[in-house]
Amino acid sequence: MPSSYTIGLAGAQAAHLSASNFSVINEPGPSTYPLANFSWTLLYKKQANAAKGAALGKLFYYVVTTGQKQAKSLGYSPLPANVAQLAKTTLSKLQTSAGAALLKL
Repeated sequence: MPSSYTIGLAGAQAAHLSASNFSVINEPGPSTYPLANFSWTLLYKKQANAAKGAALGKLFYYVVTTGQKQAKSLGYSPLPANVAQLAKTTLSKLQTSAGAALLKL
């Protein structure tokens, strides 16, 4: 039965998530919902405009941290800890066009 809990379990069970492997369909477990998946966003690793890139990175950092408190009221399952950590690690790799880090996380 789909619920915030069973969909969240699918994400928590995913052992090998990465920026290129983010599927959580048919994850193991008796309570995981088999048709779960994430809403996701593509960002350029190197941002042409440093100020806009930093603002974008901060926005998505908010979404995967503090913003998760609002997930259920918006009809989403909060991100499991492993998925939130992957998102934060990925955001920490955002760079200026010259290769300098954009965010200090």
